[in-house]
Amino acid sequence: MLPAYAGYLLDYEHDLILVPETLEQIPTAVRYLIRMGYERLAGYLKGGLTAWEVTGRAYDHIGTVHASTLERRIKANKRFTLLDVRKITEFRESRLKNATHIFLGDLQEHLDGIDKAKPVVTFCGSGRRAIIAASILKRHGFEQVEDSLGSMEACESIGCSIKRG
Repeated sequence: MLPAYAGYLLDYEHDLILVPETLEQIPTAVRYLIRMGYERLAGYLKGGLTAWEVTGRAYDHIGTVHASTLERRIKANKRFTLLDVRKITEFRESRLKNATHIFLGDLQEHLDGIDKAKPVVTFCGSGRRAIIAASILKRHGFEQVEDSLGSMEACESIGCSIKRG
């Protein structure tokens, strides 16, 4: 996701610290970032998130929602925002009922259009962009945030009610 979204989400004026799952990911990530003009690469977290967790330092979390739970909430007209962060072409092709669309790359500029008083479930094609969106929301003070695991792929697999076209 780094080459596709770094330009939308990362600031050139701040130091960047990589949090790779494996050390093998670092050279590729550094190459992508340097090619995009990011020069303030301050380091990496050896051992990834697990290394942070075992230190006992504070960290936040983002809840998850299974596709079947999401489908039940939609059918029951539960009060929440389903935030679809896919590209507009993806959204127009297929979407879930009452989904709100804000492209991931534009999310930080449109946060004021999302009701902080309602729970927000982030959604995309596979869940990878959704977790990024959820972390952006948390960073900006949204407290009730969940990530739809597997997102559209999971919904298609279990037969969710999907609007086409």
